[in-house]
Amino acid sequence: MRLVLFLICLLLIPNQLRAQQLAEIDYLPSEDIITNPERGFHVFTEWRPGYPSLTVQQLLAIRDDTRSLVMRNYTLSSWKNAPLTETFLNIVRQDFNAARQAGVKVVLRFRYSTNIGDPDAPLDIIKTHLDQLKPVFEEHYDVIALMDAGFIGAWGEWHSSTNNLTNTASRREVLFKILEVLPEQRFVNVRTPGYKMFIYNNFTALPDEEAYTGTNRSRTGHHNDGFLASSTDLGTYGNVEYEKNYLNQENRFVPMGGETGGVSEGEYYKCDNALQDMAFLRWSHLNRGWYGPTLQSWINDGCMPEVEKKLGYRFVLQNGRYSSEVAPGNLFSFELNLVNEGWASPFNARGFRVVLRSLTDPEQIYEVNPPEDPRLWHTGEPVVLAHQIGIPAGMPEDLYELMLHFPDPEPELYNRPEYAIRTANTGTWESETGFNSLGHVVLVTGDAEGEEYTEGLIFQPEGTSTGLEQAGVSYSHSFSLLQNYPNPFNPSTVIPFELDESMEIRLEVFNILGQRVAIPAEGRFNTGSHFISFSAEGLPAGVYMYRLTAGNNSRTNSMLLLK
Repeated sequence: MRLVLFLICLLLIPNQLRAQQLAEIDYLPSEDIITNPERGFHVFTEWRPGYPSLTVQQLLAIRDDTRSLVMRNYTLSSWKNAPLTETFLNIVRQDFNAARQAGVKVVLRFRYSTNIGDPDAPLDIIKTHLDQLKPVFEEHYDVIALMDAGFIGAWGEWHSSTNNLTNTASRREVLFKILEVLPEQRFVNVRTPGYKMFIYNNFTALPDEEAYTGTNRSRTGHHNDGFLASSTDLGTYGNVEYEKNYLNQENRFVPMGGETGGVSEGEYYKCDNALQDMAFLRWSHLNRGWYGPTLQSWINDGCMPEVEKKLGYRFVLQNGRYSSEVAPGNLFSFELNLVNEGWASPFNARGFRVVLRSLTDPEQIYEVNPPEDPRLWHTGEPVVLAHQIGIPAGMPEDLYELMLHFPDPEPELYNRPEYAIRTANTGTWESETGFNSLGHVVLVTGDAEGEEYTEGLIFQPEGTSTGLEQAGVSYSHSFSLLQNYPNPFNPSTVIPFELDESMEIRLEVFNILGQRVAIPAEGRFNTGSHFISFSAEGLPAGVYMYRLTAGNNSRTNSMLLLK
């Protein structure tokens, strides 16, 4: 029946709408705090002998509090002179499995000492432990966001070693061993910029041409556990101005994280200086639990919401221009403008795909992977994604929603919405799929005028499923948008939807060019079923899309007006 209606609608779309046109769409930014992967405030957790493993419930509660990162500090005090036990290695495995189920990632650190003067381990023991951890890292690196270098001295911060490891040669051996056992896809962060400079005997920032090449230097980032505590961040900097400028350039390509330090002088921790430093140093993640008085001052002085939003990346869609209809075998014009309003860029590899999803059969999905690298979308720089993309000759004639998807590249996480990037826009996010709706519907029809496509960037079938079933994950639905009735209609119809809770909604109707023609309902609606009447009096016959937006999620359906 739906196929019959589709064929009817092809005949009824007015000729003036059937010409090759580009729809222009503006996107609304959101001020929400976005729970995006590998960015933002992290939650500190630790394991010591006798402590339990992480639980899925514990991590789900953390994620529900808008956190996607968990720092896991392991204290290896029982094995300062002995190999790690299989029991301990299984605890680490259990933690990683719980993180994967809960949809979070882990910032790792290992240490032997939790106080200045407490003994750490000798170099040979550290290397033995890293060799034992290697297969665990290889199996679970998908949920490792990054790793702090750790192991040496008090708190694993590379000072106060009782085994004389606080020298460049020893630090180099430990760092290079970590980089050897940790899969190449992940970064290792060192405690001060000076440590990295001396280890690599290079005092200039990582150059563009070496970024993301897999060299040890390109995989070494930075963490600062004395942030804003003093003029030197508790000795983090030797030459403050030089090393901050170094980090400003370095951190275009490597992660910056850590925690604020206990205040020892001045008011460097205050909002104005904190915001300036986090922006200049391109911070990606920060401990939400320490140092309490500093973090509370940000709440009291009003800058905490900005910190919450801007740590790491924050992609905001601005506007787009897209073909409204295209014939199989012809080119589809795609131009999307966005900006990264966060302080940093994604640091781990992540591509994106442009998706066309059938309105009549949502399991029918076509995708294409443009060549741009989101890691290079630096803060404040405009990003223009402009491509001519081929529609395959065998693509079924249908109406297709245009979507943007930033999945995690690792196979077990690829179809998990919790690991996909959500843009900071209103009404674009699909929480069930991890797709960002671009608010446009494309008509693929043999009657469309256009130009044949002969290049290599072509939409390809994804398959018959979005992959959510294979991932074994269930997702909650806060609302449902149902098919209008009657359909086809003239001139009135009813649009039903259901809400699982009271919420603000907006119901909009668009023509085939993506132009909004009506807002049949807007405001707060109660839990339950709702039936909205819509009159198309004065509108031309043809296909229309109706979209329900609730919070930051939206659903779209099509309907046919006959006259």
